[in-house]
Amino acid sequence: PLDHARGILKIREGSVEIENAEMNHGNGWLQLNGRVTWPTSDADASGVKPDLQVMAKNIPIDDDLLGALPPEKRDWLKSAGISGKLDVDGRVFTVVGPSTLPAAAIALDRLGYDFKLHLHDGAASPVGKALAASDVDGQLHLTQNRLEITDLHGRRGDAELSATVTADWGGQTQVSINASAHKLALDDSLYKLLPPAARGVWDAIDPHGMI
Repeated sequence: PLDHARGILKIREGSVEIENAEMNHGNGWLQLNGRVTWPTSDADASGVKPDLQVMAKNIPIDDDLLGALPPEKRDWLKSAGISGKLDVDGRVFTVVGPSTLPAAAIALDRLGYDFKLHLHDGAASPVGKALAASDVDGQLHLTQNRLEITDLHGRRGDAELSATVTADWGGQTQVSINASAHKLALDDSLYKLLPPAARGVWDAIDPHGMI
């Protein structure tokens, strides 16, 4: 929701131009620029078409942001336990192709977006609180069908954690995670993440130190 928004709208037949529409959300800031067009006759079935540039700084990953996402993306972010703030640079546009919606409707089935995001001041607990990470920072690329997270890094105590993630939503959701750790303590929280068979080996060896 764009509460307390301000900006310039130039409304014409079949279009509206948006200039420097801004809003604040907590300590965050967002700006929209671009154009939205719509049919001017019943014979035109092209639907409402946006072409908007979006810029934002320090937008919190909160219920407002999660509520604006489709269910599968919202559920994925919740399961990843990601929190923090986002800087955004991207575009919302119309994907070429026929729409299944009435001409007077926003063609959500043809709505595309391409966002470059910077996650900072973040935290994550992708496998539960037992292995939560702090000081999380990373670069993200989000489209309607795919999320790529590169150079994701954070800390857990003295441990340095890093990962790359891809999530495809083109059909059945597929997620791939490559992760590494340096100086990760062999403690009880790591033990609790292991399956029963691996815990048996741990109990037999009784390891201590870092990995």
